[in-house]
Amino acid sequence: MNKTALIIMLAASTAPAFGVTITPTTDASRLVGSLLTGAEIKNIEGVGQIGIFENLVLRGANSTQLLLEGGVVLSSGYLAGLPTSNTVGYFGTDTGGNGDGLINAFPIEKFNRGGSLSRDAALIRLRFDVPDNVTGVMARFVYASDEFPEFSGTQYADGFAFARSETVNGVKQDVNYAILPNGKPVSLLDQSTNIHFMTNGDANDPSVASVVDLEFDGITRILEVRAPVNVGAKEDFTIVVADTGDGIYDSAVFLSALTFFNDPNIDFSYGTVTIEDHPSFQELTAVPVPASAWLLFSGLVGIVANSRRNKN
Repeated sequence: MNKTALIIMLAASTAPAFGVTITPTTDASRLVGSLLTGAEIKNIEGVGQIGIFENLVLRGANSTQLLLEGGVVLSSGYLAGLPTSNTVGYFGTDTGGNGDGLINAFPIEKFNRGGSLSRDAALIRLRFDVPDNVTGVMARFVYASDEFPEFSGTQYADGFAFARSETVNGVKQDVNYAILPNGKPVSLLDQSTNIHFMTNGDANDPSVASVVDLEFDGITRILEVRAPVNVGAKEDFTIVVADTGDGIYDSAVFLSALTFFNDPNIDFSYGTVTIEDHPSFQELTAVPVPASAWLLFSGLVGIVANSRRNKN
């Protein structure tokens, strides 16, 4: 099957009925205004599908909600034309973009078939001055993927990295701090590390309610990531999301504005990604799917997985 036959292209973006708005942009001033306050940004640049967002609302049961008011969005697929409802079983836009070394470093080498592990990387690099009396920087984020749940634990797991430029043993390198407490990066590397993914409404499963008005089959609750900084230093950070295995079935990260904090007791040698505690939020529960419908859906998944493998 030709890869382009699986690529879904839509003409223009529209604001969803339930609030979230996405504006693709590489304009430095707009990215800065949505990304970091309390410090002077010395330089910022973006590559791939990046932009800003406002009013990302996650719906739960009994009218409970979670909210990210705004920030930057990075996607491995086109942001212009991203559907505002999940009505397509498998959605993807292959942008033809390059991969990124941070995602290539994820522990999925056994799936490499000779090509690049990652593709269609979207990234933001920034340099900023660190103010006094802080020990770290943090961000709130939501990670979404159309690879969920069928392609968990495969070479198509996709991923997100939040990295700081550091000198380690005399060598300058990017160190990813978007690591879970079990040592795994933010991705779908295995089903046991699905980082609080909620199943969004899916055309293949009408019994599942919609958590957010976007075309992603899975979306996390609000997570937090933290990284160290040095007072008075100029710090370089890279934020990146990318496809793995091939360029279709996209993933995205919605990252709220970075903020500084002072907590000398944090051990940054362990994974810092945690779920925000919102005890009043109640996740939606799917209605059980009839066995006949599940068998049909499972067969479709097998067909799609085989077509993906045949292309690599």
